[in-house]
Amino acid sequence: HIAMTRHTDNKIRVFIDGTLKNTSGGTYADLVPRYLEIGRYATSNYLNGYAQSIRITKGLARYTSNFTPSTIEFAG
Repeated sequence: HIAMTRHTDNKIRVFIDGTLKNTSGGTYADLVPRYLEIGRYATSNYLNGYAQSIRITKGLARYTSNFTPSTIEFAG
């Protein structure tokens, strides 16, 4: 389970299995390109595997501190 959030301070937080692993020192604009690519890093590195239950939420930071990931799949 991997989650990335941006809260009111504009810092990006990365959670792995519900535990905060990294917080950006820069701003959101410094770290994120103008477009979103899921499963690709830089220009030629692609995910070798599968991604499931990807959710993008605008206007809400779902996680701002450590949490327990759900064990059930998203509905719908």
